Amino acid sequence: LGCCLLQGRPIAPCKNQSCSVAGKPECTRPPDPRGCARDQNGLGSKAHGVRVAPAKTAYCSMAQESLLPLFPLDLVLLPGEVLPLHIFEMRYRRMISKCHADGSEFGIVLESGDELERIGCAARVREITERFDDGRFNVQVIGSRRFFVRAFDKSEEYLQGAVDYFSDETPEQASASEVEAMLALADEVIRLTGSKSTTWDPNHPWLSFKVAAGLPVSKDLKQQLLRTISEVDRVELVTIFLQAMITMRERRQRREQLARGNGRMRQ
Repeated sequence: LGCCLLQGRPIAPCKNQSCSVAGKPECTRPPDPRGCARDQNGLGSKAHGVRVAPAKTAYCSMAQESLLPLFPLDLVLLPGEVLPLHIFEMRYRRMISKCHADGSEFGIVLESGDELERIGCAARVREITERFDDGRFNVQVIGSRRFFVRAFDKSEEYLQGAVDYFSDETPEQASASEVEAMLALADEVIRLTGSKSTTWDPNHPWLSFKVAAGLPVSKDLKQQLLRTISEVDRVELVTIFLQAMITMRERRQRREQLARGNGRMRQ
């Protein structure tokens, strides 16, 4: 299972006797003899021609380890988020079809330029919504749980990963006042952007994920939310982001009003 660190803390039980989490920034494991993409020096490596983000772990052999199929995309999926996808590449048609047939998960990881993130979200197929004569199809998936990719495997036509799943460090939730402030800002963003009106359950344990999934927020914020192992901290991150988003839009609207009024604000 190995020792995987997230924000300086283990995100999975460590069964490596040579690893001491306290006082050590990384877990030392034997190199993978199969030559899978790995990054033992923090410099990044390549998987399927795409550079993977630097990691703080080395990797053990995946010979007897189940692998998660990976779908690199220019987006971030959050737990509980419903995402429509158009599947056209043959390798991903086969991958998604298999997951749909046997009810298994696949993982979505952010592909940014030539770099892959190691923290992603597993997904399950809800339904195939449309099929085309040439084999392409549209599908609806839902995010399930977060994972950390310890090693990438290229033995199949699509990328796979040896992953550790992780959840929040504690079940602690944000206070009622913090939740109220975040939801008030969310309603204001909906008004300013014309986004679809949404009703959120203030007691939902993943409220931060729900709010971020329902609003036009950045990929960077969503990736940061995936990494964060505290709902209290995630609520704070979303609140700060939404407040900044509102401020920027209000400033832009003010500039537009000034331009239309030849430098004078219209009453």
